Amino acid sequence: MDTKSLETLLQSIDRPGEFFTHGQLLIPMPVLEVDGVGLLSFPVPDVQVRALIEVAERAPYGKGPETLVDTSVRDCWQIDAAQVRLGGRA
Repeated sequence: MDTKSLETLLQSIDRPGEFFTHGQLLIPMPVLEVDGVGLLSFPVPDVQVRALIEVAERAPYGKGPETLVDTSVRDCWQIDAAQVRLGGRA
């Protein structure tokens, strides 16, 4: 295998420093489970997104001493942390 052209190209890079890597880095996916939905897949499929919305509630916001729900101000959902479990090997 002729690597001379690759070596010439790499030597033409004008950047300070040197580095070397070797081996593998295994990054296991997290395990995310939500009460009423179950174990989530990644990427999260539409059917699970809809199930998440079913167990969620509209996210309120604070305005002075009041706590309000107004989707023109905050149009998002929230799920109580007690309903969510995050685990896995990572």
